Order: sequence, then C-alpha cells, then structure tokens
Amino acid sequence: MRFYDAKAGLWRVVWVAPVSRNLLILKGGAQGERILLEGQDSDGSWLRWSFNDIQADSFVWRGESSRDGGKTWRLEEEHRMKRRTGA
Repeated sequence: MRFYDAKAGLWRVVWVAPVSRNLLILKGGAQGERILLEGQDSDGSWLRWSFNDIQADSFVWRGESSRDGGKTWRLEEEHRMKRRTGA
C-alpha cells in the first residue's frame, strides 16, 4: 500500500510479503530526478527502493540493502519497467 502523507510531506509504503512473513515500512519522496524510499528489513538491515530514469512511458526500479547503516549499498534487484500501450 502506498500513500502520500501530506502532513509529513512524504510518501509512505507498507509492503506485505506473506511468503517470507515480512512487513516492510518505507518512507521518502523526490530526491533530484528520482524517487527514493528508505526503511529497514526485518533483520535490521537498511533498505532503499528507488525509481530512476523516470520517463512518460518507463522507469528503472532498484532495490538495495545495506548492512552497515547506509555506508555501502548492495543492489539486490533492478527492474526496467515499461508502460503498456493499447487496450
């Protein structure tokens, strides 16, 4: 579930992963030309989800994690998304 928190001026994301029994809570917003959401995983590592290279019909989503408090990041997933056309 994603929603904009107008009072805090940021986006909040609640991600439920039933198979791994994880509940992730991230928050963030625009940072330069990308959207950046940050939070913590159930094991305490930091998470960073970002929407990059945003175009009218595409973007690149990256999921990264850090086990040293954000000093270094490891890319875990990258998806190149494209909007469908037609009916």
